[in-house]
Amino acid sequence: MIIKKKDLKRDHWYSGEGRNANIAIWTGETFLTIGRRFDEYSIKDEGHWDDGKCFRPNKELDYHRVGKLKGEPTCKEETF
Repeated sequence: MIIKKKDLKRDHWYSGEGRNANIAIWTGETFLTIGRRFDEYSIKDEGHWDDGKCFRPNKELDYHRVGKLKGEPTCKEETF
């Protein structure tokens, strides 16, 4: 069953069916996937099926949200 666009959560990953990949992250406006053309990989955007576009999400994946987690250091705070 396709998850409706209004029910998606920004910065969450979804599995489904798309033109470039079967997993994607929802930006709040579009899905981002990784696509390949010949030997080059790039980030591709795919619109939601409700809008007549390619990605049909059917399951929210149990991955962490994108962004800084509470208490996690930023790049400037990291020491190598």
